[in-house]
Amino acid sequence: MRIGILAIVASGLVSVSGWAAEADREAIAKAIQNLAPQAKIEAIRPAPIKDWSEVVLGSQVVYVSNDGRHLFNGSLYETNARTDLTELARGGLRAEALKQLPEAAKISFAPEQPKARVTVFTAIDCGFCRQMHRDIEAYQSRGIAVDYVVIPRSAPGTPGAESTRQLYCATDPSAAFDAAMLDQPVQAPSCPAQGYEAGMAMAQQLSIQSTPTIVFADGSLGLGYLTPDELDRRVDASAKR
Repeated sequence: MRIGILAIVASGLVSVSGWAAEADREAIAKAIQNLAPQAKIEAIRPAPIKDWSEVVLGSQVVYVSNDGRHLFNGSLYETNARTDLTELARGGLRAEALKQLPEAAKISFAPEQPKARVTVFTAIDCGFCRQMHRDIEAYQSRGIAVDYVVIPRSAPGTPGAESTRQLYCATDPSAAFDAAMLDQPVQAPSCPAQGYEAGMAMAQQLSIQSTPTIVFADGSLGLGYLTPDELDRRVDASAKR
């Protein structure tokens, strides 16, 4: 049975402690329900704009006036700092979501004492993904650990998708991934491939639509191939944020 948004608010699942009057919370939840009945509110919290609230809907962030009359879906900028506040909020959601990603979903390449880790959604039949993996030793030499989440670029059941699934069934997934990135066939027995399923679910949750997509520690994104020096700079910038 579907639980309505007002019921979610009443149950205390919405994070609203110490924020605003009950009437405002109900108005905001009702506004979301009227526009998107299937939406699930994860949190309601103060927005950087007076009399508005930031509402988290899965991996999306929208803004609703506290009386529930107006909703804004787009990027909110702080003009002096030239900062996309909405993307910062999305980044926080990504970072929290990735904490729930099981180790079985990752194929990792790391130096002994990494200064930072990045999560890279990659594909075995993607040219820029292969270029990135050719630089894996250079990334590691700069102290960067790379946790790959391998997802197919093709539909479920296609050869590309099945080869990706097989990676997660290999005795040595890292070696199988190395071979796949050299266009060698993936050989592994059939298995439930729970790591593959978890990676696919996370890609969907984070709305990952292209490979390679790099997710930094603060949840910010890097789209496409980055040279070792570029990745190192982005890692340092992420740490400062």
